[in-house]
Amino acid sequence: MPAAAVEYGRHHAAALREYAVRMDFVAWTAALGGPSRELRAIGRRIAALTVEKDREPQSPHAAGASADTPAVVANDVAVNVRHLPAAH
Repeated sequence: MPAAAVEYGRHHAAALREYAVRMDFVAWTAALGGPSRELRAIGRRIAALTVEKDREPQSPHAAGASADTPAVVANDVAVNVRHLPAAH
């Protein structure tokens, strides 16, 4: 490691040590709900649905490839694919 990088690391270590000595410890607490948490939950749900939208059209082939797939499952897959929005 170059000497400059080592010195840079020592400088930051000293700054962090000084900060830790001066500041009182405050335990982290989770935020209490609110719009930002709701927005994150909505975003995660949209992401999950997007993955499923991309994956589901492959399901009829997978279901048809196995003789063990019950007809009710194959039908459910076909219905789900029909209800997906058309690709743009």
